[in-house]
Amino acid sequence: MVHSLSASKKQQFVTACSCSEGRRPDADRVWTMIREVWLRHKPLLLLYNIVNSSSIKPAPFYKGVFDTTSLPPVSSILQMRRLQMLQVSHGLLGRNMSTQTVRISEHMELKQTAVDKAIPGKKPLVVLLGWLGATGKSLEKFHPFYTRQNCDILTIRPQAYHFLWPPKASILTRDLLEYLKSNHTNKPIIVHGFSIGCYVYSMLLLHLAQSSQYADVKEQIQGQVFDSVVIGGLKQMTIGVSKSIHPNALVRALIENTLMAYFSVTCNVTVNTFDEAIDIFKNSPVKAPCQFFYSLDDPMCDPDTLKLAMESLEKQGNLVFAKCWPKSGHTLHLKNHPKEYEETLNSFLSTQKLTVGTIMSKL
Repeated sequence: MVHSLSASKKQQFVTACSCSEGRRPDADRVWTMIREVWLRHKPLLLLYNIVNSSSIKPAPFYKGVFDTTSLPPVSSILQMRRLQMLQVSHGLLGRNMSTQTVRISEHMELKQTAVDKAIPGKKPLVVLLGWLGATGKSLEKFHPFYTRQNCDILTIRPQAYHFLWPPKASILTRDLLEYLKSNHTNKPIIVHGFSIGCYVYSMLLLHLAQSSQYADVKEQIQGQVFDSVVIGGLKQMTIGVSKSIHPNALVRALIENTLMAYFSVTCNVTVNTFDEAIDIFKNSPVKAPCQFFYSLDDPMCDPDTLKLAMESLEKQGNLVFAKCWPKSGHTLHLKNHPKEYEETLNSFLSTQKLTVGTIMSKL
C-alpha cells in the first residue's frame, strides 16, 4: 500500500511525480493528495477514468506496491481532481443521478436530470414557483422529491415588483408559457407553487383563459401543488411582501401602510388585477388534481377563504387534497413537518399516478 512505503520510497515517489514543467511541487502536499486519492477515492477507478479520457497509461501494481516510474504527473491528477470537484458543485456528478443546471432567463432556471432509457416517453417537468425572497438553496430542498423520479425542474423566482406591478408578472408568465410551448411540448407538467408564487401562477392561468395559443400547455398540466397560498384579501398580500423585505416589525408596519396607500392610487392596475387573479384561481381553466399545504397560524392565508377556493375547485371537477397544521408558519411546512410533508406529497403524486413511471399514459 502507498501509505506504508518507507521514507526513501516516499522520496522516490515524490521525485517521480514531478510536474511536466520540470518543477517539483511541495512534497507534503503531493503526498497528502496521493494518500487521499488512494485511501478515499479508489485510485484504480480514478486512473482507469484518466486512461479512458486522456490516454495516460496507469501505473501497474506489483505485489501491492506502485511502480513509481509510470505514474501520471501530479499536474494531471490535480487537474482531474479539480474537474471532479467542479462537476460535483454544478450537479454534473452524483451518487444516484447526474444533473445539470441551465439558466433560461433572469428569473428562470432549468435543472435537468440524466435521461433514463429504461423509462419510455418524455420526462415530466416540474414548474417550481418560489416565494418572495426564496434563495436557490431554500428551493433546492424540494428538488429531491422530483429528481429521484427523473423529473426536470424549472424554477421561477418572482420578485417584489412582479407583485407590485402586475403587468410585470403578466410578462413573466407569458414568457414562461412561450418557453414551455417551444421547448417542452408533450411533456407532463406538475406545478408546485409557494406563497406569492401561487399568485404568479394565477397570472399564468389568466393567459390560459384568455388565449387559445397555449391550449397544449394547459393540457400538459397533470398536477398542482400549492404551499402557503396568499389569500384572503389585500392585507394578506401586503403582509407577505413586507415580511420578505424587512425583519423588523415596525419597519414592516410602515411598509404595509405605504403599500396600502400605493394600491389605493393604482387600484385600476393592481387591485383589479389581484381580484381577477383570485377569481381565476378559484375557477381555474386547468383541470388537474390539487394538493394544498397550509396552517391555521399563517397570517398571509385566511383558512376560511382558502376552503372556499378549494370547494370551488372541487365543484368544477378537480380532485382536491389538503394538509393542514394548527401551527407551522408561512412556507415553513417542510422545515417544521418534514416527514408529514414528504409522505403527503409522495402520496399525492403516487395516488394520482403522477410519478414518472405512470404519468406518460396520461398524454
